[in-house]
Amino acid sequence: MIRSRNAGSFLVSIDVIFRDEATYRRALDANVFDPVRIGQLYHLDASAVRVIPHEITFGVKVTMPRQAPSGAVNDSDIDSAQSYVPLLALAVPD
Repeated sequence: MIRSRNAGSFLVSIDVIFRDEATYRRALDANVFDPVRIGQLYHLDASAVRVIPHEITFGVKVTMPRQAPSGAVNDSDIDSAQSYVPLLALAVPD
């Protein structure tokens, strides 16, 4: 499962939750959620990207600055509901 949402007016938070521990471990071992790669996908410096593994849920939380503040004139997704889409380019190796 993957979902995104506002984490305040200036941040977006994306949750990726895996079906099982084996897939979660493969993703972590392969460094799928490398802040440099995520920064490239979102046109951000890697230092602005936080990646937080969550062992209990086999999930990963990615938090980063929004491209525009929520509700700003140039904001294309006020709730950040579609912000997860660039992460779909990432793949967990078999």
